[in-house]
Amino acid sequence: MLVRDLKLAGDNSTAQPLRVFMLGRFEVEQGNRLIESEQWRSGKARSLFKILLTRRSYQISRQEATELLWPELDMDRAANNLNQAVYSLRRTLEPDLEKPSNSAYLRTEGAKLQLNYNLVGWVDLEEFKRLYHQAQQNNSLDLYAQAAALYSGEFLPEDLYEDWSVSRREALRQEWTELLLKMAALHKEKGQEEKYQRCLHRVLESDFSHEESALKLMQSLSENGRREEAMQVYRQFASKLQSRLNMEPLPATQELYQDIVAGRILVRPTLSRNIAPVPLVRPEFHPEPEALINTNWPQTLQSYNFNPLFPAFVIPEETSLAGPEIIGRQEEQALWKNQLETALRGKGSLTIFEGEAGVGKSHLLQTLAGQARLAGFQVLHINCHPEQNDLPFNPVSELLEQALSRMGSTELQDCLKYCNPEIARLLPGMAHLFPGVQPGNPDTNPEAVFAAAAQVLSWLSRNRRIVVVLDDLQYMPGPSLRMLRFWLNHPALRSLVFLAAIRPGAREMASPELARLLQWGGGESNQNFYRMTRLEKFELAQIITRKLGQPASPELLDLVLDITGGNPYLALELVACWQKDNQLQLKNAQWERKNDWDNQLPSSLTGYVRRMIANLNPEAQVLLSLAALCGPIFSFEILRQIVLYRQDGAGWWIELDKTKLGQTLTEVTGSSLIEETRQEYHFSYPLLVETLIAGLSHSQKLCWREVIGWAQKKLESGLLEWDFKHDQN
Repeated sequence: MLVRDLKLAGDNSTAQPLRVFMLGRFEVEQGNRLIESEQWRSGKARSLFKILLTRRSYQISRQEATELLWPELDMDRAANNLNQAVYSLRRTLEPDLEKPSNSAYLRTEGAKLQLNYNLVGWVDLEEFKRLYHQAQQNNSLDLYAQAAALYSGEFLPEDLYEDWSVSRREALRQEWTELLLKMAALHKEKGQEEKYQRCLHRVLESDFSHEESALKLMQSLSENGRREEAMQVYRQFASKLQSRLNMEPLPATQELYQDIVAGRILVRPTLSRNIAPVPLVRPEFHPEPEALINTNWPQTLQSYNFNPLFPAFVIPEETSLAGPEIIGRQEEQALWKNQLETALRGKGSLTIFEGEAGVGKSHLLQTLAGQARLAGFQVLHINCHPEQNDLPFNPVSELLEQALSRMGSTELQDCLKYCNPEIARLLPGMAHLFPGVQPGNPDTNPEAVFAAAAQVLSWLSRNRRIVVVLDDLQYMPGPSLRMLRFWLNHPALRSLVFLAAIRPGAREMASPELARLLQWGGGESNQNFYRMTRLEKFELAQIITRKLGQPASPELLDLVLDITGGNPYLALELVACWQKDNQLQLKNAQWERKNDWDNQLPSSLTGYVRRMIANLNPEAQVLLSLAALCGPIFSFEILRQIVLYRQDGAGWWIELDKTKLGQTLTEVTGSSLIEETRQEYHFSYPLLVETLIAGLSHSQKLCWREVIGWAQKKLESGLLEWDFKHDQN
């Protein structure tokens, strides 16, 4: 929309038009000048300006303004406050104003306040509504897209709890959802499936409970060969419904999820669906390893300029493949570059990163996968999860379908000529290509299925090296892990590169199959195991600066480090919540807290910590709660005495087995939630203690503290040795 014509009188002719942003942020540009947050003389003046912008003709009565801004005050005091707010608003917009009556921006006419309509040159809210209504009238995808580009977030997010903003925000949120759904429908009509899915994703980002969008997105993803992503959509949707609304998805949504998990949703017909069924009788294929290595490939990444023959797996959009390097992970990136260069010489590898929740494992995997993709590798990405135990070969099936479903018809036909038809048992979505072979349990003929899968990967890696990314490897079912080890030792797959992440304690508590994989290192193959640590203080300062746009003050940085212990996710979530709740302010180009910290943690942060704890077994969770009541630092002997207290009949309700105390403590330390020094243990970061204690009922805290007090007295009175001998007898 064009800036309104300025027809100003006399001394108003030099006033600059205003450009206002209210969607996703509040920002005012006055000509070429940005009015900074600290330049607003008062918060109420700022609120008055926002309210005026939402009213017809930018005017409001004095009475309504006072009722909205000071509902708790009597009329006289509220009117006085309004006069002060009007004065502050004028001074903000016109610092050199001498007389109020000469204000070019804010006029007072009797009982009304009005912004000069001609000087409000552009407001993103008004432009959004104008474009949206035009798009509705013309059913224009271009106009919908222009309107969507303006909607950078919710209406005035800093005023979420202001009564005067609620109704407008809800109305806009509804319009935004309707706009996205109409855009999705138009993309669907044009066959633009990825854009259709993106619109549905954005609906769920705005309204997590919009079940229709979740259902359509799951259906579309599964029909396009992206079954893992479809299942992830359901899990996130169901989790949010349960945690926030205490509800379950509708039966139709649950049924679709079960169909997707079981592989009953066929991949939508594409070019690859038009090929003729592959004959069952074909020459047996035994590729020689040397034949699979293109000797013309360069030996280093610097000289590697590959022109891909077919598309690889697309890394999630939030990962910028050409963006800035990861902060604080130079050693990991150097290791990965060496692995890629080694793979180009025909030598594969298994690289595993271990790290606590929130340390950045998934983000690191996505970024390293992006670097591999830019270097010309095709990247296959699998997220493992506990539900896959019911479908032991599901991760492998996902991996193969991911690669094959993105191939053209000729490529797919050529590929399937050289593989055993038993591969159909791993590919329920492509079973129609193998008449005579029924999809079923691969365990009925595992040797043939393993060999068939290896043949597919051999063919795929002839012209383009493969990187397989496995997030949360500890959840991969045993049969899939066996196939992974089979691939790692297969002579035709020497150049295959695996990049995986596991959670802390996975090695100590590993299943036999996972333990064998973690110990793998045969032949000329290469394995690297790397433990990711939390960020140092200077690294934490860098990621906070990137998040907030300005650096944190030394005091704020120290506070964040003390609370989170350097865990990057927790640190970023903490400062983001403080900023959203208007608890931070810019002073001397640095962010600092407006007030001292009141020891209250954001709910999103405590919820994340609870999910971290929930991944442990019940005994480990009890042990952590007891340790939290003991304090940030505690000794093993305190815990042992608490367990022994059960002999007196008073501590029976503490569900800890003294014979498993050492094992449970090992699991907890392996999770990186607590750390061990020479004579004692301490929590990795204080917010763990606060979250654990907050999760206990009042009666639990009283009873458990009684037991802890008893144990401390026994230690102080020197009765520990007698108790130990008594326990041994």
